[in-house]
Order: sequence, then structure tokens, then C-alpha cells
Amino acid sequence: MSHNHPESVEHVLDSYGDIFRACELDVYYYDSGRDDRVRDIVESFVARGYDNLKYIPCRGLSGDQKLGLLYSGKCLKGEYDYIWVVKDRTACDSRTILTVYQEALFEKPDMIVIDTYGEDVGKGMITYNRASELYRDLAWEITSMDVSLFRTATMLKDYVPYDNSLSPDDPRSSFMQYDFIFRKLAMMDSLKVRVISDPGVRILNSEKSGSMWADQIFDVWVNLWTKENEALPKIYDDHKKEVMRSSAVPHFLRSKEGLTELKNRGILTMDKLTLEIQKRWGLVSQVSVEDLLEICRS
Repeated sequence: MSHNHPESVEHVLDSYGDIFRACELDVYYYDSGRDDRVRDIVESFVARGYDNLKYIPCRGLSGDQKLGLLYSGKCLKGEYDYIWVVKDRTACDSRTILTVYQEALFEKPDMIVIDTYGEDVGKGMITYNRASELYRDLAWEITSMDVSLFRTATMLKDYVPYDNSLSPDDPRSSFMQYDFIFRKLAMMDSLKVRVISDPGVRILNSEKSGSMWADQIFDVWVNLWTKENEALPKIYDDHKKEVMRSSAVPHFLRSKEGLTELKNRGILTMDKLTLEIQKRWGLVSQVSVEDLLEICRS
């Protein structure tokens, strides 16, 4: 999934292109950038023998439309047992790729999750057969687009895209893959999810670009995050309160120290604290609304 980050694309391919090729990993760039720089970079590598790289032009498509195109498999140049969706700044080393291959080949799970953030890192391989338990333990980790692989024969079978492009105020617009995963798992009569919790298995990121969400922390992680979880199927109801409070940027939203840091960085401002944010604040943080407003005004 690429959008206006040609420097990251080039850096990742310069650093890890040989590993991707040696591991016979096909890499597709679904690119909605404003110019042709990513296409030119990919084509330059293909000309040098990296025939595992594919470029899919997606200019004018929104994020959810690109994701739907990818899930549908319509632009794939071959048949694949698993699809791994990542951002254009994402890379991984050969150990990570080979560990994923081993899980796919011998375990054949419906979904593979690479847990690089959670409390279970270092516990090896964990199997989940209940969607509600996976949601309880790893919901926040799965908000990262980079950590999940889908078995095409089960998770992506009969995929139906959204009818229209999602508006920015639709919670799914910020949690597209998360929404897809937990709705799909809720519909499955049986499932097998394998979680790789090996500290030697890593998701790497190019330093040429970073997260674009810093300025949207309050809208995304207070407003849209809580609405997204509230809208998920009822099988997750017992764990929704717990999950919403385990949300991202944890020390920022859950402590006065973190909020003070956001204030000092110019991210916490009064215009961000809309009535909707104040109304939903208690769903994600134990810091009171009064303390939140006091920190913002100080």
C-alpha cells in the first residue's frame, strides 16, 4: 500500500530487495501517489532483475478502495496461498519471512499475526480458535496493517468490498483492515489463527517516512476507535471496554505525563477537544475530563 512515499520505497528496496528476491517473496506496490516516482523506482529494480516486484497503479483511489482491490485479488499476477498487506515503509528480514513461510506451510492457519508489541512477545507460537479471545488479547496490535497475513482460501474467499468509498468520519476509514478482520472472523464457523511471538521476528520500518497520525491522535484514538469497536459484532461485547482502553499511544492518553507531552508538542489543543471527544474520553483513559482540560489550558 503506497501513497506519496517514494523515498521510503527506494530505501526499503535498496536495503531489503535482495532478501525479498532470495526468499522468492512477490512484492506488489498498490500506488495512489500523485506522481510516477514509485512506478519509476519499481521499474528500475525490475530492469535490474528483481522480477518479483509488481506495480499496480491506483491513482485516484482511496485507501479502502485500494485495500478492496488487493483483497479481491483482481490485480494479482499469480495464485497465492497467503496475502500480507503492509505499508510502503515496511520491511522484514529473512528470519521473519522464513518463519512466516514455515507457519503457512505446516500449520495452514486462516490468519497469521506477527506480535511485535504485546505482552506475549517471547512466548513462541500461540494458537487461537476463538475470535473473541484473539480480540481480547491482541486487538490493539492488529490495528497495525503490517502484522497480519490472510489465507486466501478462507479469509479472502468471496470478499465483498464496501459499496462506496468511506468518508473520513466513518470509523472504518481509519481501521479498514481491523474492521475486516474481526467481522470476517466473527462469521467463521471454525478458525485457526497463529500468533508469532518471537522477539527475533521483527517488522522493520524505513526512517524515510513515519506515521501521519500524530496530529489526529484525539479524533482517531478517542472518537473513531471507540465507535469502531462499539460497531463490531456482539461476540466481542464482553471485551470491548477493556480493548478500548488498551488503545494505541497508551502512555499519551492514559497518563497526565503523556498528555502534558502532547500539550508541549502542540498536539493537545482546545480545538481538538470537541464535545464528542470529551463525551467519549472516559472510554479510553482513566484521566478525568477535568484534568484533561486543565492540562490543555495550562
